[in-house]
Amino acid sequence: MAIEVQKYIDLITSEYYNNPKFTTMTRKILEKDYGSTSILEHMWDYFNLDNAVGAQLDIVGQYLNIKRELPIDDDILPDVLPDNLYRLVLKARVLQYHWDGTIEGIYKMTQELLPTALIWLQDNQNGSYNMLLMSPDFDEQLSELFILGYITPKPAGIKVVYTLFERPFFAWDRNDQYYKGWDESVWL
Repeated sequence: MAIEVQKYIDLITSEYYNNPKFTTMTRKILEKDYGSTSILEHMWDYFNLDNAVGAQLDIVGQYLNIKRELPIDDDILPDVLPDNLYRLVLKARVLQYHWDGTIEGIYKMTQELLPTALIWLQDNQNGSYNMLLMSPDFDEQLSELFILGYITPKPAGIKVVYTLFERPFFAWDRNDQYYKGWDESVWL
């Protein structure tokens, strides 16, 4: 801290530098303010959703109006979300607030939240759409959050039918984590 303050003391012009009262006053003001500016510089690190844990996530959740205790009674989800699931729900809410309302926006949002997921949207042209999702990384809890609508946006007045596939899709001449042959896949 002394080095940072001295950097600013050295900027005092020669007219005032030899005045000890001015230099002392300037040093005391800088030392007092340096602590608060240091905290402000690191505030992003403290509340960055990728790094935040525990109480930090809870504070972000207060601003986003999402509690760890979801207002549902579910056998699969815990009563209080652990940090990894709570972080995902908070990120989803932030992305939903910035969503532009387009289908492309849903694709981008889902890819950011679930990078290994494969997603299809089918517009039924009747005020509803189907969302099909397949990911090798899904577990029961993540699947439940998806189906309950905590991860992807749901436009007001639009019905969304969520479908999760835990097994790869059937495909000819492809064999990867999303597409397999006859005996290892499901038909779409």
